[in-house]
Amino acid sequence: MEDKVLFTPGPLTTSLDVKKSGLRDLGSRDEEFIELCRDVRKKLLLLARLDHDEYEVILLQGSGTYGLEAVLSSFTPPNGKWLIVSNGDYGHRLTLIAKTLNIDFVEASFSCQNIPDIKVINSYLENDEKITHVSLTHCETTTGILNPIDDLLKIPSMLNKKVFIDAISSLGSYEIINDNSVIDFLIGSPNKSLESIPGFSFIFVKKDILNEYYYPPRSFSLDLLGQYRESEKTGQFRFTPPVQSILVLKKALQIYFEEGGLDSRFKKYKNIQDSIIKGMKKMGFQTIIENEYQSVLITSFKIPDLQNFVFEEFYRFLSNNGLVIYPGKIEGINSFRIGHMGQIKDEDVDNLLKNIYLYLENCKGDDEI
Repeated sequence: MEDKVLFTPGPLTTSLDVKKSGLRDLGSRDEEFIELCRDVRKKLLLLARLDHDEYEVILLQGSGTYGLEAVLSSFTPPNGKWLIVSNGDYGHRLTLIAKTLNIDFVEASFSCQNIPDIKVINSYLENDEKITHVSLTHCETTTGILNPIDDLLKIPSMLNKKVFIDAISSLGSYEIINDNSVIDFLIGSPNKSLESIPGFSFIFVKKDILNEYYYPPRSFSLDLLGQYRESEKTGQFRFTPPVQSILVLKKALQIYFEEGGLDSRFKKYKNIQDSIIKGMKKMGFQTIIENEYQSVLITSFKIPDLQNFVFEEFYRFLSNNGLVIYPGKIEGINSFRIGHMGQIKDEDVDNLLKNIYLYLENCKGDDEI
């Protein structure tokens, strides 16, 4: 069966070479696998442009959400309090994690169509001395909005807080400026801009935190400090690792650097997005996020006001023609999302636009009857 083209924010359409690299068995305690993990961790630090003298990267089984929960459960002291900045479902998800873990927090919530307000965040920080940690989302894939992380990190009241950046979608296609090493935790995922497959997340943590933190974790299996110590001691995972996913990421990273790294990946996604938005606007579709805040990773479109346009039928029509998109997640706005990451070719974009046009014409024809 032929694979469908995934116009989604992950998992993505991956290259055949990347997929093939995982078609082998490898012992999780074998020296080859231990060396594989060392190599991947080294390349991830290089990709994130973080100094190995200051930062370490920890590989953890599970999706990006597992990594988010692992940070909160592993590195929040008993008296810790988080300021969780959210303008979409994925930022807000941290509040659900904090509630489950019984961690104190306050949420600075903004509309998913707007970037966070620096003055509001600064007010939270200046007026609540209990806040010890701040969480920021770089690209919020609820809509595709790109938050101004570089500006947010310059807020003076942020300097004495532990700062956590969710860069799950953006790492690899956007640079995050880390002046004065203000970032304490940074999380990424292999199945987004790196064009690999799911199976684990990776969390960059300052070494002084890893060396000095001594409070017990709130989770046994998501204990990042325990995972780090085991990897330093034996080179292994505490529990069964996602061997094939790590093998595949090694190949994906090789391709990433050979193709030109961050700049090349950004330009590729930008070209795909430009073609899609141009074609969609010709058909009368409207984007939701303002251009200046729109990331190149995913775009949200309003569903047209046509009586016979039913998203579930639209989705099924595209899927039956080998194309997969995502539903919208914006409360009060009927929308859908088209992702631009992955191994998407020009002919795939043309095919997507052609099939959207066909469905739209069918809807218009039905409305005229």
